[in-house]
Amino acid sequence: RRRFQNGSYKVSCAPYGYRAENGAYIVNEPEAEVVRSIFAGVLSGKGASAIARELNERGISARRGGKWTDATVRGIISNEAYTGELVLQKTFTDDAFCRHRNRGECARYRVPEHHAAIISRAEFDAAQEVVRRHAREKGIGGDREKYGARYPFSGKIVCGACGGTFKRRVHSSGHVAVAWCCA
Repeated sequence: RRRFQNGSYKVSCAPYGYRAENGAYIVNEPEAEVVRSIFAGVLSGKGASAIARELNERGISARRGGKWTDATVRGIISNEAYTGELVLQKTFTDDAFCRHRNRGECARYRVPEHHAAIISRAEFDAAQEVVRRHAREKGIGGDREKYGARYPFSGKIVCGACGGTFKRRVHSSGHVAVAWCCA
């Protein structure tokens, strides 16, 4: 955290479209073209799964030679690093050494103009608005709201051991069985 504050933190793992050299992000042009095409697809109204399918059909491999998934595409769409801005401490580790997404529990540190941008801030903001509009159209409010009231017991059964809510699981080994269990 001290290195975040005084600006001496060195990034080690660059997002798709960049490579890390001596703590700096350098644009990887072939990957940057893919990132631009992803944002162009979003701005033209395509969903993440359609974009992932299209990239796989074109034979473009994701990082480390993997296949594209809708989650990978959504991760790229939501990463402001492509605008040249670096946001530090998006996640944090608690006292039990468990990682969590930082939703205001810890300070975040923004480093504007940290590296060369692949897309403009206006394109990024427009893509975020398209994603929000699609979510509203589908009735998706947030991470937990999407499935929060899907089944009668959703969010109502609480685990006595950890305090988390039970999730509905479908087990199929010859026959289909529905069970509610703690994550």
